[in-house]
Amino acid sequence: MPRLTQAQERQQFMAALANLGTGTYSAYGDMFDWSMYDSFYLTNGTPEYRLFSVGIGEADPVTGNNKTLADTNMRGRTVTPKGSKMLVQYIKTFISSDILLDDATMQLMIAVLRNMVVNLSIFGKDTYGQWGLDELMNYYFAALNQPAVTVNTNPATQLRGAAVYPLKVPIVLASQTTFDIIVTPSGGQPDEALDDVKIKISLCGVLARLS
Repeated sequence: MPRLTQAQERQQFMAALANLGTGTYSAYGDMFDWSMYDSFYLTNGTPEYRLFSVGIGEADPVTGNNKTLADTNMRGRTVTPKGSKMLVQYIKTFISSDILLDDATMQLMIAVLRNMVVNLSIFGKDTYGQWGLDELMNYYFAALNQPAVTVNTNPATQLRGAAVYPLKVPIVLASQTTFDIIVTPSGGQPDEALDDVKIKISLCGVLARLS
């Protein structure tokens, strides 16, 4: 039987979704919302960050800490569960920091958003998609207000951010697919003041257990 193209895979997924009705079974079997996520910490001196290469319980190559479920839900090198396939429809991005960032450090964070490049490659092939981190975060512009009378000479912010980026062309991940998301600080490595800022990227969509 010839292998289906990505377009045919998407058509099958969408047809199965349309025929679900009120039940939870289809020609594909069980279908439900699903996300694959992984995270990394900004660290000065790191030329690139590779996601979906270190599973739960394994040591992160940057921090040296063992990853927990809060960091990733990947088990082993393969991401899509055995006997399943996934239709990725959108990308979620989260940014958080437990440290307080002053105005100058926030400017450095804005530069990171502007300069980080996110590459997604599947099956070891060429890059499937490439986005700026600011694009994934729906980050358009920032306006800084500097009043004539300064009340606080050193304001600080605890950073939190989340965004959803719909994919124009959904991605189909076959059973036990291996792929990489590589985040590169193309505008220069993050300043050490941003060490421990956490960035998490989730691939979200529909998981289907084959019937």
